[in-house]
Amino acid sequence: MQFKKSLLATALLSVLTLSGCNSGGSDTVTSTTAINSSFPNVKMCLTSNPIACDNDGVITNKDGIGQLVITEQDKNKTILVKADGHTFSAPATSTFVTPITTLVINEMKANKNMTVADAQAAIKEKFADFTTKNPKIDIFGNSAKSAVLDKIVNALEDTSVNYNSIDIADLVTKAMDESETSTFVPVIQKGGSTENIEQPQLSQAAKKIKLQTLKIEDQIQPIALKTLFILNGDNSALTYDVEGMPQSLTNKDNTIKGAITLAGTFSINVVANNNGALSQPVMLKFKVIPIVPNTPPTVIKAGQTELQNDTNSLKLTQGESIGDDVTYAISDLFNDVDGDQLTITPTFKSTKTNTSNGITVTRKGEQLVLSGTPAKADEMTLTISANDGVNKQSAIATIKLKVTAVTPNAVPTLIKDGQTELQSNTDSLQLTQGMPIGDDVTYAISDLFNDVDGDQLTITPTFKSTKTNTSNGITVTQQNGDLILSGTPINADEMTLTISANDGINAQSAKATITFNIAEGVKPEPVKPITPSDDSSTNCKNGHCIIPIFLGSHTDITSLVIAKKDPNEPLTDDDLSISNNQIIYSKFGSLTGQYKAFGASKNNENGSFMGYCTSVTLKNGVIQGGIDFSHSQGQIVD
Repeated sequence: MQFKKSLLATALLSVLTLSGCNSGGSDTVTSTTAINSSFPNVKMCLTSNPIACDNDGVITNKDGIGQLVITEQDKNKTILVKADGHTFSAPATSTFVTPITTLVINEMKANKNMTVADAQAAIKEKFADFTTKNPKIDIFGNSAKSAVLDKIVNALEDTSVNYNSIDIADLVTKAMDESETSTFVPVIQKGGSTENIEQPQLSQAAKKIKLQTLKIEDQIQPIALKTLFILNGDNSALTYDVEGMPQSLTNKDNTIKGAITLAGTFSINVVANNNGALSQPVMLKFKVIPIVPNTPPTVIKAGQTELQNDTNSLKLTQGESIGDDVTYAISDLFNDVDGDQLTITPTFKSTKTNTSNGITVTRKGEQLVLSGTPAKADEMTLTISANDGVNKQSAIATIKLKVTAVTPNAVPTLIKDGQTELQSNTDSLQLTQGMPIGDDVTYAISDLFNDVDGDQLTITPTFKSTKTNTSNGITVTQQNGDLILSGTPINADEMTLTISANDGINAQSAKATITFNIAEGVKPEPVKPITPSDDSSTNCKNGHCIIPIFLGSHTDITSLVIAKKDPNEPLTDDDLSISNNQIIYSKFGSLTGQYKAFGASKNNENGSFMGYCTSVTLKNGVIQGGIDFSHSQGQIVD
């Protein structure tokens, strides 16, 4: 029952002592009775019907004391006790008002001519198992004298089931099934039967919980309700009844937290519920101390004006490092009449993008230091706030800064005279299908591009056939500022050499485009691919073998080595040169198994080269099938 657990603490509602009365069986009563309920605001009255009070009755005071007049003429009436929506009753001659005396009144309601003695006898019959074992205990008296009787009374107090529907004998049996020290208690079910359910016990944390003394709006130490109770079973099944919690506190996910906004002493009662088995209450106490109003800090206007004047003389430029010499003294910027220690918080934002724009603000002692490199030309706002840790309101000083723009970096441009000269040289070339180019076709690119900012340019050549979009057997490499064409044209075609230059700053590149024609000649005969099922030894003579190389788009591969794993540990010290998409090599003894072929392009002017790798199969020293680099991914290596 909520009332019992929230108001009585360790006392029981059944301890409603009628001082001055004789035992329950006597018909003699005094004219005035003082009733001590042990708790306040309990309404008591006499009734004749017995449903409603004959008069207004009395309500116990804050100490649980009330005066109810019972005269000789009232001996056949009923005492009613009402609290927290529950009503208990007893004959006017009773010493205690308990749920069991309420059973007596219910028995008399059901049988109009039944006397108190007969009704008590009927109830005793239902308690036969208990009274037989405990003949000296008065079931209509103080239940605290027997742990078993106390559990029965508590079960009756806690239930919302109509007493007439309860199987009292089953309740008594279930209560007696458990030992007096058992934590299982009888709980009356909806149908009137009873089950023994484990009662949540107070944890050590609950037993040691102390008064929290706070200031107004101080956060309380959060209290997790599950830490206040223990259960041998599943602790997560517990629910909690919380009463008396100030509105400013919250109970979210069974954790009480927040701040109390009024001064005074506050108590919260918490009861754990395990499927109807209620724990003893835990009382949480808080003492909130009123405080004298604290004045928020203020901005010293003269200090802010001085900082703004200093800022106006700064020259911050986009893309240029600030250095460590831009400082702001903040010791004369704020004032606090209460002498509170102030927390200074600087915030630096762009008025356009709301970002820091690459500038960082740090605090060193009584100074703020700006550092970093402004990313964009912009107007910046430095907001400096000071809070005293007491008031929500902060003092705020605002400083404006300007970051000026720099001349944008220019995109590299094409020198048209240089492109015209290259095109003229190309037009004079006589490249023929099937005829090797040699190493003498070079393009000087030093006079091809211009960059007004003096940025170092990255040159990227791309060589494509206008018909097939392939390199057509021709390779372009860079060496000492020149582009070199090599290889053997496969088809008669019109070719395009695109040379791009980028300064590493701008996304846009400068481009030169050179076109030239491959005259029709004799198309190189493709080497017949050799498959692993072929007898590769037929392509070998006197220990020398020839096999095809499939380069795909990697036409810049000019040499290769065969190794087990590491290209620095080849099977032979000689690099194998590629000519007309094939290689000639000496047999590798009688080696058989899986090996690696490592291909490499010509070194460029940076001293690095592109490396490619593919798998090959050796059988008795002969490479089976061709070597296929067409699907390999290149990797720059030193």
